[in-house]
Amino acid sequence: MTWEDKMRRIVILASVLMILIVGVVVFVNKSNRYNGNHNITSPTVADTDLKTFKSSSAMKFTIQYPSNYLLIDKVDMVEMSNSNGSGSIFIIRNGTNFNSLEGYIENFDSKRKVNLSSTQSLTIDGFETMSRIIYTPGNKITQKSYYIFVNGTVYILSTQLESLYSDLDQIAQSFRYTP
Repeated sequence: MTWEDKMRRIVILASVLMILIVGVVVFVNKSNRYNGNHNITSPTVADTDLKTFKSSSAMKFTIQYPSNYLLIDKVDMVEMSNSNGSGSIFIIRNGTNFNSLEGYIENFDSKRKVNLSSTQSLTIDGFETMSRIIYTPGNKITQKSYYIFVNGTVYILSTQLESLYSDLDQIAQSFRYTP
C-alpha cells in the first residue's frame, strides 16, 4: 500500500468520524426538545420574604410573590413591578374555546411568528402548564411565559426581562386557582 493510499484511508476515516459526531450532536439536541409527553417536576417556592396576593373575583387566583414587588390589580390583568424599577411581570387571564393547552398553544403560534428557545411541560396546582421562552422577530421581543390551563381559561404569567425569570418561576410555582 502506497503512502497516498494510507492518507486517503485516513481522510475517509476522519470524514466518517466527523459525520458520526455531527449526527450524534443533532440527535441529542432533538431528543432534548419538548415532545409533549413528559412532565418536569415543579420546584418548590422559597419561603423567604414572600407576600400573598389574592386577585379580584374576576381573575380567580392567589400567588405568593417577593416582597420587593408592587402590584396593580386591574380588571383583566395584574402588573407586578419590581420596586427597584428594573421591570414587570404580568398575569393575564384569557378565555378560550380550546379543550386543551396544546390546542391553545398551537393556535397561538399559528397566528404569530415565534421562535422557541425553551419549552417545558409541567403541572401547577394540578393544572396542565407550559413554560416557554419565545422570541418574536417582528417585535424583537424575547419573553418567558407560563401558560396555565384551568377549565377553559388560560392564565399567562410573563416577563420580557431575563433578570426576572427566577422571580417569574417562583411566582408561577405558587399559583393557585381560587374560584
